[in-house]
Amino acid sequence: MKIIKEKSNKNIVIPLEVLKASRILDSSALELKTVENGFIIMKGSMNAMELIKLAEGLKNLSEDLITHLAGVCGRCQDCSYCKDYDDFDEIIVPDYLLEEAGISSDAKLSAYTEEDSGEIIVIESDHNYDLLDVPKFVIDIFEISGVCVRELEENLIMENIVYGDE
Repeated sequence: MKIIKEKSNKNIVIPLEVLKASRILDSSALELKTVENGFIIMKGSMNAMELIKLAEGLKNLSEDLITHLAGVCGRCQDCSYCKDYDDFDEIIVPDYLLEEAGISSDAKLSAYTEEDSGEIIVIESDHNYDLLDVPKFVIDIFEISGVCVRELEENLIMENIVYGDE
């Protein structure tokens, strides 16, 4: 069941039919667990089967979200980027050089070459996310399934909305 919360006030109202369907009303105590970009309300105490069913539901939701993202990225059309993709090399520069350049030691870095001189220029990236931020299991799923990793990286770098409306 999917309920979309409208941006109307600071309260979230959960419809009674959702609470009944989740069987959460059977519990005298509730727990709120936060995850990045979401939260889970669950029974405060559960027997083994209830815990297994909750874990299975979260696993299924995770699979649905990854499948949705794969659908947004689409199948790879035999692009050389995906074929040659292995593990992208991280650019590592000693902290003292970053400090001299005025770049934070935890900043994302990009590199390019100057055609005339052959020099390699390393700069602070202007994006927040790239493939290095993606858990390996997601990359593995995309590679095995033939999903375009280049499209995934494009969505990461551009911070495109890939789920729901903006």
